[in-house]
Amino acid sequence: IVETYTGPMGTTGDVTDIIVIFCGSKNESSPVNLGPYNDKSFQSDGKDRFEV
Repeated sequence: IVETYTGPMGTTGDVTDIIVIFCGSKNESSPVNLGPYNDKSFQSDGKDRFEV
């Protein structure tokens, strides 16, 4: 599970793709696309959860 927190100002545009790369002491993952998300995702002062 990855949780994201959006600040009080919200986002500054349309959210199209949110990608994370997990890094550790030995290696890093391939890019992981967080989703699916909808119109309620990434709202001001919001928290979103994604299963990866």
